[in-house]
Amino acid sequence: MTQKAELLKAFNEAFIKGDIDFVFESVTDNIAWEMVGADVIEGKENFAEALKQMKNDF
Repeated sequence: MTQKAELLKAFNEAFIKGDIDFVFESVTDNIAWEMVGADVIEGKENFAEALKQMKNDF
């Protein structure tokens, strides 16, 4: 498995488990996160807030 594939696998597993710290540390400051049917989340701080909200919703 390539290094990129390993990172994506770890990222997806962390996202599923709700490991916000790992997910947050794995993205760049200028992230643009787009989920189907939702607004684009731009910037690392906005992404962190969205992750916290997602975790609270589950």
